[in-house]
Amino acid sequence: MWQHLYKVYLGQKMFVFLALQSWMLYPYRMGIQLLQEVNMISQPTTRLLQKWL
Repeated sequence: MWQHLYKVYLGQKMFVFLALQSWMLYPYRMGIQLLQEVNMISQPTTRLLQKWL
């Protein structure tokens, strides 16, 4: 009985941890994807920006 509860507790802990991790990584991934898309569309513009920055 206790082992089962402990397994459930650990499972929930892992689930929460993974959910938090993916929630934190999601904006990061989306940002990279957006940057890549923008890069493909406007490479000359990014080159100009790189010169300025």
